[in-house]
Amino acid sequence: MNEASDLALAMSRRRAATRADGLSRPILNHIVKLLAADASEATRAHWRTELRGWLDDLAVIRLKPTRRRPTRAMHRDWLFGAIEDDPVAGVEIELRRPDVRRLRRNDRTPVEIANRLGPLLDDLAGRLAAGTSVADLIDGLGAP
Repeated sequence: MNEASDLALAMSRRRAATRADGLSRPILNHIVKLLAADASEATRAHWRTELRGWLDDLAVIRLKPTRRRPTRAMHRDWLFGAIEDDPVAGVEIELRRPDVRRLRRNDRTPVEIANRLGPLLDDLAGRLAAGTSVADLIDGLGAP
């Protein structure tokens, strides 16, 4: 996310939620892959690049009519809402997806992944709401 950028897309709350909803699944999928898979560094770099792009798409959203950034709670709901009630089940669902199943797994359990996922998504939501960079969070994904 380029913090110096004034580029923003003003939209209704409903449209912003729809846009974010379309991004939440691939964001979650790539985070789970980064936390669960033993993939080459080239593959991991590709996943991080895609994640940065999707998070940049969320970062430019501004709400009409004031052009203010969505709140932390809104970003948290968009990123985490679908799995908030049962993060372990959400992780297990992602681990069963064909694109994840074919990857060689590391030794992290779904519970361990879910335990890292909650605070990570909360931190992402806070940074997106504040307009600060998420690059270090993305770069650190998958580290022990």
